[in-house]
Amino acid sequence: MEPMTDAQRRTLNAACGDLAAAISWHGHHFDKNDFRHFFAGIVRGNRLVPAWDYGDGKPRGFVYMGGSSRELTKEEASEWGSTQTPSGGDRRYAGRD
Repeated sequence: MEPMTDAQRRTLNAACGDLAAAISWHGHHFDKNDFRHFFAGIVRGNRLVPAWDYGDGKPRGFVYMGGSSRELTKEEASEWGSTQTPSGGDRRYAGRD
């Protein structure tokens, strides 16, 4: 497998940094790496599972079982690019790294 290119890595880092600076995820602050792991999980088809149950039978939210985006291949990083827009279009992202 071919690793993602430097350009793909820079684009992913920029988008995830911008997301981290701009939004709160259901009341939680995600940093750039949280979003990188989130998108890596989507691309790799990982699972969304209930979070911890503290003994009362009520899990506290959900956990997305993802991996590190640093391990994405070039093809996977290209697939990630299509997940960043609601339409899945090929929009070029020019954010900060």
